[in-house]
Amino acid sequence: IELLHAKLTEFCTANHIKVDATPLLIFDNTPLTQTLSFQYGFKLHDSIFLNEEELFKTATLEASSYFESTVSGYYSHLPKALREIRPIISKSEVFTNNPAGKMIIELNQSSFNNRLPSSWKTTILIPIIQNQQPTTVYDSIRRPYTRPYGIPKENSTTTDTPPTTTTG
Repeated sequence: IELLHAKLTEFCTANHIKVDATPLLIFDNTPLTQTLSFQYGFKLHDSIFLNEEELFKTATLEASSYFESTVSGYYSHLPKALREIRPIISKSEVFTNNPAGKMIIELNQSSFNNRLPSSWKTTILIPIIQNQQPTTVYDSIRRPYTRPYGIPKENSTTTDTPPTTTTG
């Protein structure tokens, strides 16, 4: 990765391409396997044109919602972090995993900035799909019902007014 970083940084500098300095690793959103395939790059500030013979390529990531988690320390913690994050996503009622999206790892503070692993910060972005938010249903005058469901009003011993508490 360090060789890729050096070559890409040199290319952007030589061609006056403005980029966000935070390197990105882009993966298919699948659980980690023994073989890892990824793309490496930077966020571009402007549109650029590259011919087919260029060593580097441009790509566009489709807009997506992400579950974000930040990990501190050496990269050996990433697999453990992913093993802990994925069950949180799969059990959530608010969102679900988006297997069509790309997982992104942002190297916010890394070996490129600092040689001390204890100061490294890595953000993991896993694509998600927002589920419909649960809503509370109220009656037309927004009051709670105190009568048990199914008992006609004339047979009920409770009132339609909400319970009140007085303190003295």
